[in-house]
Amino acid sequence: MIISMGKNHKKLIKDHFGNESILFNKLAYNKNTGILDLEEEYPSLKKMNKSEEKKQKEYEEWSEKVVDYIYRSTPRIAKEIMKN
Repeated sequence: MIISMGKNHKKLIKDHFGNESILFNKLAYNKNTGILDLEEEYPSLKKMNKSEEKKQKEYEEWSEKVVDYIYRSTPRIAKEIMKN
């Protein structure tokens, strides 16, 4: 079973490897939604310069929330994998 975090990852796996995958949120919560990458959540991150370094804390906090979300969802993922 291949689990993709976002719809862009799902497409990349299909396009480059010819394999289907299931979205993390679909498996854990039966929601057809992806988990955004940091650059998707904060498009300006790619252009960050010295004057925007203060946003670094905000990016770190967002990243920690995503990691926590994945961690809290892992038991649901394990349960669904065991069903298959």
